[in-house]
Amino acid sequence: MWQILAAETDFEGQRERIAMHHDAQPIVTLNEGDYKLLVEVGDAARMLDLSVKAGDQKRVAVQIGAGQVKLVARLGSEAPPLEQGEPGMWQIFAAEADFEGRRKRIAMHHDAQPIVTLNEGDYKVQVEVGDATRMFALSVKAGEQRVVEVDVTAKPSAGDR
Repeated sequence: MWQILAAETDFEGQRERIAMHHDAQPIVTLNEGDYKLLVEVGDAARMLDLSVKAGDQKRVAVQIGAGQVKLVARLGSEAPPLEQGEPGMWQIFAAEADFEGRRKRIAMHHDAQPIVTLNEGDYKVQVEVGDATRMFALSVKAGEQRVVEVDVTAKPSAGDR
């Protein structure tokens, strides 16, 4: 999704949305001025400054720097992976906690095997299946596509807390 936002924020820190498109390569006509361009693909996003001059036509290419991860859960190392339709909840958080110890939630999925598109970086992922819960560290690289299998019943390692 492409969004053109006002360059300035209001008193609450929000930007007015000027235009929104779901096309892969939208063509947008704007008044002269400065804007913010927000491009979102899955749970990955990138915001850029955009300056428009009267009569100019410009092509803007946006490099998101995202990777895709397919998350797969098991209830035991020998158990088969959970399949579509089976209950489970995935939450993806920022790797770093704030000064109160809370992490910003980036995404949440109820699919058994979600395919998640994330900006390059480090995350913490929590998966819940019934009463079993597991949190683990996840690193995503730009352009990467991989499958991450997790045994929800396994004890976490020191780096996964």
